[in-house]
Amino acid sequence: MIPLRQSSFTSISVLIRKSMNPM
Repeated sequence: MIPLRQSSFTSISVLIRKSMNPM
């Protein structure tokens, strides 16, 4: 597994979560 790929996935997940939360 590539740690770089995991980091990217986490970043995207956080972005999606922030987008869902209108805060």
